[in-house]
Amino acid sequence: MVGMAQRCPAMHTARQAVGKGWQNGRGGGSPVWRNVAEPAPPHGLYMTFPAAVRTCFRKYFAFSGRARRSEYWWFVLFYIVVGTVLTVVDARYLGGGGTMQAFRVVDPGTGITGTGIDVGTDDSGPLATIFGLVMIVPLLSSGWRRMHDTGRSGLYLLYPLIVMVGVTIATGLFVGFDAFEAGRLAQVMAGAAGLAVVAALIVLFVSPLLVLWWLCRPGQPHDNAYGPPPLDTSPAVPR
Repeated sequence: MVGMAQRCPAMHTARQAVGKGWQNGRGGGSPVWRNVAEPAPPHGLYMTFPAAVRTCFRKYFAFSGRARRSEYWWFVLFYIVVGTVLTVVDARYLGGGGTMQAFRVVDPGTGITGTGIDVGTDDSGPLATIFGLVMIVPLLSSGWRRMHDTGRSGLYLLYPLIVMVGVTIATGLFVGFDAFEAGRLAQVMAGAAGLAVVAALIVLFVSPLLVLWWLCRPGQPHDNAYGPPPLDTSPAVPR
């Protein structure tokens, strides 16, 4: 063993490092070694599902800083799954989510009897409603930080809402709110104002897709105006 260490000192040093709890950072060129107890480097890694949920709840009101893609989208998946489960529980055990009632109709002229099913929709059940209210702020704050990670202001997350308000106000000023209230579509779409309305509706349709595109973009690997790349203590898995 002593002879091997003398012939290959670099390999001997690497083995000692692994034995002391250090692992290869896979750096370019010569190996880069880091302590596995330290937080994993941010660039090229992603956050696990449990870590993402814990982080987003811990940063409930944190609208500053940055959030990587895995942190945000794992949290969105958590919201969808839990919300769906609670909706099913409400509909099954608490009477929320909708109603279904059979009915029978008799035609007085012919005496023919017909049956049908009336499907009605109620408000969401209590569990799904409470969960939805609790999730509003962390979903907004995590999306805000996700925009920061791409180098954009968090206000870009509200782009569809801003466009919708702007389209409504501009159309009302050009055409008149009374036309909207009366449902006079021909008056709304007439002339140059109609072309402006069509263009505004196209922008309104595209704006959510644009926000989705921004939320799916990779984070900037370097420091930006909103801080350094987000750190993570979850395992080193390619992002």
